[in-house]
Amino acid sequence: MVISAILVGLLATCGQWWFFGPITKCLVYPLTTGTLVGVFMGEPMTGMIAGATIQLIYLGWISAGGTMPSNTIVAGIFGTALTIMSGADPKMAVTFAIPFSMLGLLLNQVYMTVNAAWIHQADKLLEKGNIKGVRIMNYLPSFCMALLLYGVPVFAMIMFGSDWSQSMLNAIPGSIINALEVVGGIMPALGIAMLLNYLGKKTLMPWFFAGFFLTEYSKLDLTAVSIFAAVIAIILYFNDKKTTTAQQGEKKKVRRLSVNKKVEVKEVGQSTEVAEEITKTIDGPKKKLSKKTLIKTWLLTTSTEACYNYERL
Repeated sequence: MVISAILVGLLATCGQWWFFGPITKCLVYPLTTGTLVGVFMGEPMTGMIAGATIQLIYLGWISAGGTMPSNTIVAGIFGTALTIMSGADPKMAVTFAIPFSMLGLLLNQVYMTVNAAWIHQADKLLEKGNIKGVRIMNYLPSFCMALLLYGVPVFAMIMFGSDWSQSMLNAIPGSIINALEVVGGIMPALGIAMLLNYLGKKTLMPWFFAGFFLTEYSKLDLTAVSIFAAVIAIILYFNDKKTTTAQQGEKKKVRRLSVNKKVEVKEVGQSTEVAEEITKTIDGPKKKLSKKTLIKTWLLTTSTEACYNYERL
């Protein structure tokens, strides 16, 4: 039981830590986490069925702009573990998963808020040129926070039984829950504002409002609107491609002021000297990065997502 509790605790920790990194991306889905919890607890089939059942209610789940409608990590891991421990029908896993997913929202808000402090420490280390320290501040504190908020509770739940988890839920003061619910209600607005900040281009904004009003007044669901949007995007893509091809076929000319102050008309393009230089460079010896270097670079770049937080989305 101790080994099972440790493995499930590490699974919950890694599912939150490095949250949007490619290494643990699949650990946000109950279908994956439920199966792994079942394997760790000696009930693989029960875990798989429970995880699949929980996954059904989160098929349309998406986290955009830092908002999270429900915590699928906690729902999948805690819900499946509690289902196995109680010996209940795996089809009833949703009953256990939903309350824990609500608790997971509170845990996620704490995690995303506290992580912002470590980033400021990383900034100070970066000013000193301490790259190793920056990486440590990305990895270590965020891992400890994920372990404390996710790993320890599920470890204790498996070790001490479902009564402990219920008492933990009841021990949270109502005022704290109300405050976090208010913050959780504000976060979707913040997420939409951040998305609009990136989307705020004159050529794109009309499409945003068109999609919004189409959904609101036509009473179509998101699937129908998405299909229409995809068709429009494909049409625009092919039309733009034709226009680009036609423009490339025509040589543009520009007016340039020469050294002797005479205006000359020249075709846009590379000069012969530049073209020859590029040809020599291409024909020269080629160097390939080793597989080890590529993997190391990939791992180091994903470290920037290990300390995911509200301030540095």
